[in-house]
Amino acid sequence: MTAAVAFSLFSTLFLLSMQGVSARSVEIGATGSQHDNMQAVLDNLDYEYTEINKEDLSNYEEINQYDVIFVNCAEGLETAAEEAAETGSIEKFVEKGGFLYTSDFAYTFIEQCMPGYVDFIGKKGDAGNVEAEVVDSNLEQYLENDTISLYFDKDGWVPVDSIDEEVTTYVRGEVSWSEGSGDKPLVIGFDHGEGGVVYTSFHHAAQGKNAAALMEYLAELTISGGEDDGGLPLMWIGLGIIIVLLAIVLILRRKI
Repeated sequence: MTAAVAFSLFSTLFLLSMQGVSARSVEIGATGSQHDNMQAVLDNLDYEYTEINKEDLSNYEEINQYDVIFVNCAEGLETAAEEAAETGSIEKFVEKGGFLYTSDFAYTFIEQCMPGYVDFIGKKGDAGNVEAEVVDSNLEQYLENDTISLYFDKDGWVPVDSIDEEVTTYVRGEVSWSEGSGDKPLVIGFDHGEGGVVYTSFHHAAQGKNAAALMEYLAELTISGGEDDGGLPLMWIGLGIIIVLLAIVLILRRKI
């Protein structure tokens, strides 16, 4: 199990618990694994989840039973996103309070189902290391660092071109793609209705070595932690997820 996979579950359960939701009661759906594998950590931590087909994402009645949906980075998501856009299922899911976590190729669900928030360059990113800038002050304070090293392990990742003013950028950096280069957002989040969306342009598994024991400890510690009955705004939920992700990346980078 990779540290990135462990992060994805831990961060979501952590932030849901802060809203007064029991981590064990959260209904989780995850699409089939390919470049990412959220299911591995769910199995390892003995959380119940449902593995859903990407085709299920176009059926609102099917996905409405979940609080959180992980869309693993994988090939062939464009058609599924097109169908979800036609039925309005993903937009309705988020609008009604669902949380959608996407990475890299799963960008197509943002592009097709909730257009207007983000413009993407497409599958044109160049592989390589990026010394990224932490642009959110709260995140910088937490990490005690205003930069972070990220690794894009394969050509063809999906850079963000531009974002709407309602979208928050947490991390950005100088990247290159087949047709150019520039300073672009690498981690973003936005609210939509009562729910929220987070997008990361890089593969989590490429950022470091296994940290299964650490993640298990943190997840179980969080489950037994306190609750905030008042709840938190969705954008703070997105920020919390980004903080945990980048903190783990920093820890792992120091160990390599």
